[in-house]
Amino acid sequence: MSRPRLLPLAALAASTVALLAMPMSRRLLRALSPVRFRSLVIALTSSHPAAAARFVELSPVLRHPVQMPASGVYHASDALGALWKWMVAAPLGEREAKLMAACKRHWPGLDRDCIKAEIGVCIADGRAAALADALHATALARIDKLGPRLPSHRRQVLTAEAAEASRELQSTLAAVRARCAEHPTGGPLLFALASHIRAAPPELLREPSPAGQRRGAEHEQEACSWARGRWPRCEVLANCAVVASGAPLPPSLKAEFDALAIEPAADGADGVLAAVVEAKAGAELYKDLPKMLDAREALMRPGATLLVRQRSHPTARRLLVRSKPRIEYVFGCAGSFESIAARSVAKLVAPTLLDREVEAAAAAGDAGAACARLPDDQRGRMVCRVGFAPERAAAMQARVRAFEATLEALVARGEIGFWGPPLDKPDG
Repeated sequence: MSRPRLLPLAALAASTVALLAMPMSRRLLRALSPVRFRSLVIALTSSHPAAAARFVELSPVLRHPVQMPASGVYHASDALGALWKWMVAAPLGEREAKLMAACKRHWPGLDRDCIKAEIGVCIADGRAAALADALHATALARIDKLGPRLPSHRRQVLTAEAAEASRELQSTLAAVRARCAEHPTGGPLLFALASHIRAAPPELLREPSPAGQRRGAEHEQEACSWARGRWPRCEVLANCAVVASGAPLPPSLKAEFDALAIEPAADGADGVLAAVVEAKAGAELYKDLPKMLDAREALMRPGATLLVRQRSHPTARRLLVRSKPRIEYVFGCAGSFESIAARSVAKLVAPTLLDREVEAAAAAGDAGAACARLPDDQRGRMVCRVGFAPERAAAMQARVRAFEATLEALVARGEIGFWGPPLDKPDG
């Protein structure tokens, strides 16, 4: 028997509107519960094949397992972050955290890398005292914003606290300058990186997205549409978070998911969890999957009951877990699974090895010894090369191998799937 031909989306929408405008249809809709009405809308709007056809299944085969390189090339923000961590943040501890917090209040629109760059440039130019005065002025302005309703004695207390904090910040900035002076190559390199970041336009500091890559909310919506086409009998809940019903969930436990596929339940629950869908740009697999597996083991064991709340709906839903839900990753970047895995490994491995090499160099007395400045790249960005010690590269290689073994076991048991745009149509 041939399948009935589906209407184009525009015709389907017009037919649906005409149908719902009939008096009998209006009486039927008034009789539907909100849950059944939502299921009806999903059924009417998710049957178009375009959403499902946007993604194709990827073969999760790693013919050439990723090997650790002998060195890595890093851009200015990455190198500055590692140097700052081991030259400033680690030795100064809470004092550095207070300095960053004060600077964030002074420059609310800047991210942490740009704030570190501003501090570095001020110290390199001998303007640390002026920066401390500016931070103090910002603190006083925040007190003034409280207005005349603030009792005078409370204003005096806050003003005195701001003055004390300003003296502490002056001391911290002097300590940062001293720490940079203790590292013969690390200090000058940190100042050079800070100056480059401060002068560079924001788009120069960002990595260009691969061709056809979709990000953020748009890709999440497409992944949800794909899920509705893949499981037409299921309700797909977008942007879900597991709500703790007893003790608070551990902060490190993944509890938010891009989409959940829910089968109908006949025993009073709001549904049965069938699958978990994660929409990723393409380089987060090795970082996200361990968190996903931990969440499935802790929250989604067979027999468990979950309270799930959607971002757009305040009411929590009670879901049953009868078997381990299948995990589906929907990538927004076209490419083979092997190429996506390679990018994912690089995104995980590169910052970790950089951090460990700079840490070892700092312990030896000069954090900058780990970094060799190279000529600017083709985009005009300042770059550094960092060599990896064999023992640290071997430890990271073992970590990647263990992950690959876990991935192979999941694939063999049919517990995971990977999807992405067709290679010949990266933009969909």
